[in-house]
Formats: sequence, C-alpha cells, structure tokens
Amino acid sequence: MVIRLGFVLLLVGLGMGYSVRARKLTVVASLVGGGVGLLIYLGTGFTGLALLGLFFGLGTAASAWKVADKRRLGLAEANKGRRTAGQVLANAGVAGLLGLLSWQYPALAPLGGLLLAGSFAAATADTLASELGNVYGHRFYNILTFRPDKRGLDGVISLEGTLLGLAGSAVLAVAYCLSVGWGPPCGGCRWPAPSATSATRCWGYPRAPPVSG
Repeated sequence: MVIRLGFVLLLVGLGMGYSVRARKLTVVASLVGGGVGLLIYLGTGFTGLALLGLFFGLGTAASAWKVADKRRLGLAEANKGRRTAGQVLANAGVAGLLGLLSWQYPALAPLGGLLLAGSFAAATADTLASELGNVYGHRFYNILTFRPDKRGLDGVISLEGTLLGLAGSAVLAVAYCLSVGWGPPCGGCRWPAPSATSATRCWGYPRAPPVSG
C-alpha cells in the first residue's frame, strides 16, 4: 500500500513538473491539479487517474492544434495557453470531489467512478468542441437562440465542433468501460433490450442479493 501510494505521488509529481515546464499550467494550477489527482486516486484508483491523464492529454493536444491559426483569428487561449487554477477546478473539480466522496464512502465508489468518468467525458467534449470547432467549423450558431453568431464567443457552437466533442467524450467512455472490464462496447449490457440484471451491471451498481426462502 505504501509503495503504491509512493508510486502515485511520484507519478503525480512528474505530471506537475511536466505541466509547468511545458507551460501547460501555471505553478498554482499544477499544485491544484496535483491535489485533485491525488483525491481521484484515493477514491477511484488508477482508473480515475488514467482518465485524468487521458483528459489532460486530449485537451492539451486540442489546444495546441493549429495554434498559429487560432492566434491569427484571435481565438487562442490567453496567457499563451497556460491553464490557471480556476480552469483546472472548472474542468476537474467535480472529479476531485467525487474522488473525495468515494474515498470517504467506499460503498459509493462504483457509482462515484461512473460519475467521475461522466464528468471527464463532459469536460473533454467541451474542450474539444471549443478548440477544434473553432478550427474546423464552418457555420456557427448561438446555442440559446439557434441564430448565426460569431465564432469564438461563449455559447456559440458549430456542427463540426459538436461532433468532435462527442467523439472525445466517446473516447473517455470507452476507456472507462475497458478499465472496469466490461469490454467494448459496454459488454455487460444486452442490446437492444437489456434485462434489469444486465442494466445494473452496465451502470456499475452491485447486484441485489438473492431472495432466500
């Protein structure tokens, strides 16, 4: 247990150092991210930590993709793309809270792990839809009025960005399913009409004990 925790601390520390050295996070943001990562591990183990790493990798790659074009259009992230502590909490704060709750209430850990995967899937979709949609989108619409609007503004989406965001969230979902042993695509379920037992297996809840007598 001690050796494993030491390995995790080393892993998190290396990630923090890389994020600062590569100018992906500010120093404060890396400290916040390290604390969030530790909570995620304590509550959901290496699965949660791997999802955090996958989200960070996909988000970083999307932010750096065609950054020269984004700068030319005035769409690049401020501070040269370095994420702040507030942005770290906005993207991973819910996952950190779920990790804390799963750690303190182990009976809820299966559900906590599922919700954590969902939070990272949503954060990945948001990041990819924004970063890549600004590059590949052709027509942009306000999500509230559905009227044409200016690219890069808050609440403005494109079909291309939406599809890329869905693809990103699917990557996180598949990774989670594979990590918990369901197999592709969530093989614990029987399609198209899953039974109650297979549905509970799919969503991560324990099966009800058999009724005696």
